[in-house]
Amino acid sequence: MKEVYYPETGENGEGKPTLVLDWIQALYWNLQRIFLTRSDAFVGADIPIFVDRNNLDARLQPGVFVACNRPKGHRRGYRVWEEASRFPDVVILVITNRWRLSHLLTTIGEYDRYGVRELYLLNPYTPMYVDGWQRNGESLKPISTADRDDFTSPTLGVRSATNDGYVEFFGPDGLLWESTMEMSLSQPLGIPH
Repeated sequence: MKEVYYPETGENGEGKPTLVLDWIQALYWNLQRIFLTRSDAFVGADIPIFVDRNNLDARLQPGVFVACNRPKGHRRGYRVWEEASRFPDVVILVITNRWRLSHLLTTIGEYDRYGVRELYLLNPYTPMYVDGWQRNGESLKPISTADRDDFTSPTLGVRSATNDGYVEFFGPDGLLWESTMEMSLSQPLGIPH
């Protein structure tokens, strides 16, 4: 009998596999902790970035992003023209193992065109890896292959290290980031028996 393939996401990319969602949440909450005391840094997760008020199709769907010099607050989407025309500074895409190279290259090109300072791609599937591009002059340039397994984001001060096929993140304080499960277990709720 032929095995049935059940897609991980809908036709338009809605819905995420739980592994991808876990990573988006962990990145989001750890970045929120870094910028907790700064009123001028917005951390967004899983909301669209609209780049043209006259074209709703001109939008990007990042996993997590940080926009410096932008106020905190809730947003249903990040509308660049309402954000002092500031595109986010750092974007982290958490991909599924179904991404195609052509889609990836198009996505990198779009973020480059809109002026992101740093773009990172996290593949949470084993073996995990992080790939990155940083703005050098007018365009994004790949992080050198020698640095890919251990590098620090100039904007965030966050270090990414790959060890035995697993990626770990360290905050500017040098401490290993917690997963969402570890965060939730540090503040357990009373569960009735």
